[in-house]
Amino acid sequence: MNAPYFEEGLKEKGLNIILPSEESQDKLNDIIYGPLIKDEMTEEDSAALLDILYELKEAGADAIVSSCRLISVYLEKADLVGIYDDKEFVEPSNNQPVPWIDSTKSVANKAVNIISS
Repeated sequence: MNAPYFEEGLKEKGLNIILPSEESQDKLNDIIYGPLIKDEMTEEDSAALLDILYELKEAGADAIVSSCRLISVYLEKADLVGIYDDKEFVEPSNNQPVPWIDSTKSVANKAVNIISS
């Protein structure tokens, strides 16, 4: 989550990085390498994942960049990601959408654009 190449690249573009708290990072890793990777997510796991996303929003994040494709796949599968004005948003239970950027999709879209130019 705190890989320097992500942080450096975003800072070069003038963006600030907000990471989840250490406790939330541990919880997120537990979710990813436990129920998420085994496709055994429970409602409790889903709620914990969304709580971490809201923590970032409350800390001032304008958008959330996912560097974990598994999280994006889960959010899409659980129908928690919606599209509004060509942008993806996580659908929170409190009806305050959180802008969501899937880094894998972003890279793939950029590659397609480069190849087709």
